[in-house]
Amino acid sequence: MRGEFIDVGGVRLYYYAAGTRGGGDPIVLLHGFGTSSVLWRGLIPLLPPGRRIVAADLLGWGRSDRPYNSALTVGAHADRLRGLLAELRIDRACFIGHDLGAAVAHRFSRTWPALVSRLCMLDPPVGRHWASSASVSPGAAAMFGGPLSAFARGRIRARMISGYVNREAGARSCARYLKPFADGPGGVVLARHARALRIDDFLEGGAADSAAAKSDAIPTSIICGSLDTLSPPRFARRFARSQWGVTFEEIDGIGHFSPEEAPTQLSEVLRPLLAR
Repeated sequence: MRGEFIDVGGVRLYYYAAGTRGGGDPIVLLHGFGTSSVLWRGLIPLLPPGRRIVAADLLGWGRSDRPYNSALTVGAHADRLRGLLAELRIDRACFIGHDLGAAVAHRFSRTWPALVSRLCMLDPPVGRHWASSASVSPGAAAMFGGPLSAFARGRIRARMISGYVNREAGARSCARYLKPFADGPGGVVLARHARALRIDDFLEGGAADSAAAKSDAIPTSIICGSLDTLSPPRFARRFARSQWGVTFEEIDGIGHFSPEEAPTQLSEVLRPLLAR
């Protein structure tokens, strides 16, 4: 894989590129809250050969710019993703999003359906995001633009670790993912991410959304880990049933971070969708 920065709408986004062109629609990978494109490093070598692969760091995460005054809502992330693909001259792709990235991919597919050949949502937030719950509330300081307290950062880290089956390995991963937010400026950025989750809308389902999915006819799959406590699979299953043409699959014995903990199993489940 090779990593590059690219300017999109006045901010720098970082992305990893892998694979080759010409073997089918490119695959775009979108990480979730608290992580980065590093989440996909175990899965990328297992994806179908001959495909161009782009794994992007959303603004404020990984090596992309800190957001400063830029919006961090799902819609804003989707808009920047559109700009990134335009810069990379990708006019149609298969999108695989995890957690918050699943919501971004879903919003992208509803806004620009002609640009999406297939959509896969891994452990998506349905109704609300796990990090917006009262147990990890950013608190009064964050509501007024201040940094998250050490206590609040610790609660987010603990919640993330609880999503791993292997808690020891999860603790190491989370320490790496959250290291950029340990100082004062980083705490402000993490507070902004948390605040954006509290005001955002996530997957709700319903007749109107199902009608849109039917008219767009995008092959869509939702995949969840059976042991996911952050985005319980029962909510995603209910959402899938409310949509036209959306398949649902559960991976036994896997938690919230399947791209990192079970890339081989995930690649096998993804294979039918990527072949459709």
